[in-house]
Amino acid sequence: MTEQPQTKKTGGRKKIIFIVLGVVLFLIILCIIVGSCAPSVEDAEVVKTSAIPSTLSDTSTPIATSTKTLIPTETNTPIPSDTPVPTQVPEPVIFEGSGDDIVDIGKIWTTNFGAVAFLHIVGPSVYDNFIVYSYDMDGNKIDLLVNTIGYYNGYLLLLSPVSRLEISSGGAWTVEALPFIPEYTHFLEVPGTYNGNGDDVILLKGSPDLAKFDATEYDNFIVYSHTSFGRKDLLINEIGPYSGTKILPNTTFILEVKASGAWSVEITE
Repeated sequence: MTEQPQTKKTGGRKKIIFIVLGVVLFLIILCIIVGSCAPSVEDAEVVKTSAIPSTLSDTSTPIATSTKTLIPTETNTPIPSDTPVPTQVPEPVIFEGSGDDIVDIGKIWTTNFGAVAFLHIVGPSVYDNFIVYSYDMDGNKIDLLVNTIGYYNGYLLLLSPVSRLEISSGGAWTVEALPFIPEYTHFLEVPGTYNGNGDDVILLKGSPDLAKFDATEYDNFIVYSHTSFGRKDLLINEIGPYSGTKILPNTTFILEVKASGAWSVEITE
């Protein structure tokens, strides 16, 4: 039997060569890719530098910052305004006449007298009737202020504005209108004693309790009390001589007395 010569298998070798070339080409491409992604030396230095905290990298002594001392600005003290001038105390208004007459006192209420005033009336020295009526601001007759014979000298309280006084007299007379303020009023500090004569108005300071009155004249003796709440009470309406004690509300600040002779009051606290 004749042996056939063996034919060399060249196809297998070609496959191996192609595989090797493919592997080499893959490695070359991989190296190119890895090389483009890897950081350069400069980039590495930048990364290293940036990774170091600034507090550690800068070892030089810090330069002290300059601090500015604030100089206070000059403040101008404001010039005080003019000191208010205290309200001037109103002056008394005096009316003089003789015989029967009408006195227009309504003008005193246009000043700073206030809502309350009082009158100091001096009558003639002749032995004759001396009568004084008051009229309100509407012209209505309201009070018989004085009704006596002969000489008169007394103080009367006006609790509301009065426009006119109607005077009947046999001689000369004087009417003095005064604001009801301490500068002009008769004043009693409680506890204390006050001696009066005739009609009078007393301003009290303090908290009164008991009032002991004595009147010597054989004539009308009338006393009113006025409280700070506007209350008016008739304390006494007797014919003298009189001696007695009355309770005063502790808010009493005015005593109004109508008498024709000497009298006194002692007030306890």
